Amino acid sequence: MNAGLWLYLTVLSVFVVFAIFSNALVIYCVVRFKKLRSVTNALICNLAVSDILLAGFVMPQRLHDITHVEDFFEGDVLCKMVNFTPVLIITTSIYTLVCVSFERKRAIQETHKQQMTFAALYKIVPSLWLFGLLISLPTLLEYRVNHILVDEGNSTRIGLSCDSSHMEFSYSMTNAIFLVTVAYIVPVIIMFKNYIEVANFVWKKSKQIQAATRAGKVHYQLFQHRIKVVKLLVVVATIFALSWLPFFITLLYAKITNNDSSADASGFLNLFLLAMATFSTAYNVILYIVYNPSFNKAIKQVFHIRSGVSPELNNMATVQGTRSEPMPENSRVDEGQGKGVHIAHKNSGEDC
Repeated sequence: MNAGLWLYLTVLSVFVVFAIFSNALVIYCVVRFKKLRSVTNALICNLAVSDILLAGFVMPQRLHDITHVEDFFEGDVLCKMVNFTPVLIITTSIYTLVCVSFERKRAIQETHKQQMTFAALYKIVPSLWLFGLLISLPTLLEYRVNHILVDEGNSTRIGLSCDSSHMEFSYSMTNAIFLVTVAYIVPVIIMFKNYIEVANFVWKKSKQIQAATRAGKVHYQLFQHRIKVVKLLVVVATIFALSWLPFFITLLYAKITNNDSSADASGFLNLFLLAMATFSTAYNVILYIVYNPSFNKAIKQVFHIRSGVSPELNNMATVQGTRSEPMPENSRVDEGQGKGVHIAHKNSGEDC
């Protein structure tokens, strides 16, 4: 194995360790600090769990395959799991982001409706994983260890490969198109449709809110805080979509060319996909630190970094199962004060 490949493995191994640690840190901060205990952040924790599973259980086997391309001796069970698990995790992750987009849309644009609560999450989160399981079952059936002919220059030998060569071409292609459509194209469209609608709503309402009285200004501050959270989530969703786009394109290409064997693990295309997958598990905490002051303060407090962390991290009021900032009793904007602008507070969950 050449020096370049060793460097690649070393860098990716560092990213894998960082991904596990950083996502565990996100979960710890949400559990530890009351201000971070919101519906949005609970869904972000579900995303962090997905990243930990991908980085901790799938990526090590993938990195191992790079250095052992000759034969796949790990057996059918592991062969199925290393192909099934990424589909399960990606599907669960992207539909978690879809749920976040619906939750943010309701909290900002549809404040008159019942907001998503923690009680609802007890049903939503298991449903996300069950849905991901159902979507990825065809992949579980598709892969196994097969015997292949390995060219060794002057001779050939029979080797072991984890692939889907035993399946009918129609099955593999149908499953690939199904995954690309259901686990990527559809959720990405839904997610960005929600955020575009929120952006359009904000554009129309922001000037009206700015024109409100003092009570309206309190609502405007809350409104601005939510917009910052939406900006963060749009960045997270965009990077997620871009980082996994090559995976789905390559999935289709591999099925069309019948080139999904574990014997190709050290090829350039596979190395690129592994790098993108590893990156997708590691960037979230950096975005939270950069874009979210509450996460920034919480993480600094965890590591005892002085940053003027206020006691408010542990002193937030609970409203309908979500966290919400305290508001004055007279903070509603009525017809006379706010030119018809009304952003209800009591039904909206606290943001990150």
